[in-house]
Amino acid sequence: MIIPGLSESTLRNHASAESMRRGEAYYSAGAVRAVWLRGEQQGAGRLPVAGPVVGVLQADVQGSDVEPYRVEITLDNAGVREAHCSCRYAWGEWCKHIVAVLLTVLREAEQVAVRPPLEELLVDLDAAELRELLLALAGRDPALVEAIEAQLGQAVADPPWGGAWHAPVDATSLRREVAAALHSLDRMRRSEAYWQVGSVVGEVERLLDRARAYVEAGDGANALGMLEAITDEYVEGWTSLDDSDGTASDFFRTLGRVWTEAALVAELPRGERRAWARRLTHWQGELDPYGVEDAFDAAQAAFIQGWDHPPLQRILEGKGGPLWEGEPPWYAETLTEARLAVLERQGRHEAYLRLARAAGQVGRYVLILARLGRVAEAAEEGIRALNEPNQVLALAVALREAGDVAAAARVAEHGLSLEGYKEPLAAWLCALALGLGQRELALRAAVIAFQSKPDLAHYSRVRELAGERWPALKDALLAELRRDGRGGGRVEVYLHEGLIDDAIAAVDKGGDYALLEQVMDAAVTQRPEWVIRAAQSQAARIIERGQSKYYHHAVGWLERARAAYRAAGQEGEWQAYIAEVRTRHGRKYKLMRMIEGM
Repeated sequence: MIIPGLSESTLRNHASAESMRRGEAYYSAGAVRAVWLRGEQQGAGRLPVAGPVVGVLQADVQGSDVEPYRVEITLDNAGVREAHCSCRYAWGEWCKHIVAVLLTVLREAEQVAVRPPLEELLVDLDAAELRELLLALAGRDPALVEAIEAQLGQAVADPPWGGAWHAPVDATSLRREVAAALHSLDRMRRSEAYWQVGSVVGEVERLLDRARAYVEAGDGANALGMLEAITDEYVEGWTSLDDSDGTASDFFRTLGRVWTEAALVAELPRGERRAWARRLTHWQGELDPYGVEDAFDAAQAAFIQGWDHPPLQRILEGKGGPLWEGEPPWYAETLTEARLAVLERQGRHEAYLRLARAAGQVGRYVLILARLGRVAEAAEEGIRALNEPNQVLALAVALREAGDVAAAARVAEHGLSLEGYKEPLAAWLCALALGLGQRELALRAAVIAFQSKPDLAHYSRVRELAGERWPALKDALLAELRRDGRGGGRVEVYLHEGLIDDAIAAVDKGGDYALLEQVMDAAVTQRPEWVIRAAQSQAARIIERGQSKYYHHAVGWLERARAAYRAAGQEGEWQAYIAEVRTRHGRKYKLMRMIEGM
């Protein structure tokens, strides 16, 4: 079974060390219960013997829950395009279940069952049989009926705003919930309440999410009712919160953005829009004395201008012209983003493209082009106009999802020449290029990924791709590391190469305790004098301050110092040192019990 670019090295670049370790354990324990492939190849029960696999790989993996986790991996002719799992892992990398499935594919391809494409399964059914099949499936899953209606554009009893029907909002109940959240800290001491402000604002944001759901469903009436209740109560009660770090006041920015979209979704008559704008002006007046300025400016403009603002209308109709007369206001980008979000949800793609181009939103413009299948236009415009690596990566991903892997690679390669942080783009392109068999491009991308984010995973990928050029490339990469010298990733590389002195120099410039411990453990036999000095310094810092709750950390440092003394053949010096610690700190009884016998 051929999945381009897939190897155990690839897994290590997409998964954390812990996910790799646990994925290996899941694989070894036989937790991968079933793996099947549904792809472009014809027939069932046989794997392709040549050429890349294109399709969807699915698997059930038994985990800690009763029901197995479902893994779904989308494959294209450059390898793994997407990988998802039904587990709750949310760190952005491949989880242990995905790792276990791909290890199964790599090591036991014969375990993969091949199922025919859905089109092949249905090809021999006539209209009556297809109807009977659909009705049977819909009878088991009522949600399928709604999906069929949506696909056919025949949703029943569409409301006037074009979204789904919802029950009217209970504004009174919502006000009580906001007020309860704001006053939940009233009985706490001020010092305790300070640390809980984030959770209070988070609770109000959860209520705001309900209003946002109405906005996204196109239900402007209910959205406005909810937003009015939330805003009224929050404006009245937020000053009871400690806003020393700006958490409570920052919420108004989020609130203002939701208001902006709601104003555009509601599409009210001009008189009603102006009434809402005056309401926002009133709330803004309540905030001004506290330095919370301009929170609702974009929303006010959305109400006042609506969709019938003449410059906006000309652009949406394809007649051109400037979006703003003179210098755009500070909130122009926020208002444009809200308009684009609404247009996209409404499927008004040409209007979206016209507005995005007029507003200079090139990144959004090319993304929609790609999603509409206009990949050649998207790629050409992206290469011409995009100048940020993150925007290029978003476009390259969209082009790949649209099925044009070559265009995705071309756009991503262009991104390597741009200024800015390029690690995500370079790492993504490295995997894609390797899957396409473009090894030189993969190597160049791997080097740039390492230069942007020096760590052992990127270093190992460069070594894997460099072949006979590795010795010279290795020297260049290490020389580059030494020019800065700090950072956990650098230390990992130094330790991997046995460069203890470089690792020591790096942690001496700064680093966390875990990194310092890692270097100490590696240096204990080669540089025991340094370990002794560093470990005693860390232990003394805790002990001298009498921080009894941290004594267990001090004991850990002392144990490292003891190991280094013994590695240096200085058992006598260790005994003298620990005796001095007992003499100086004999009244610290908790510490004395912990170091007894050392």
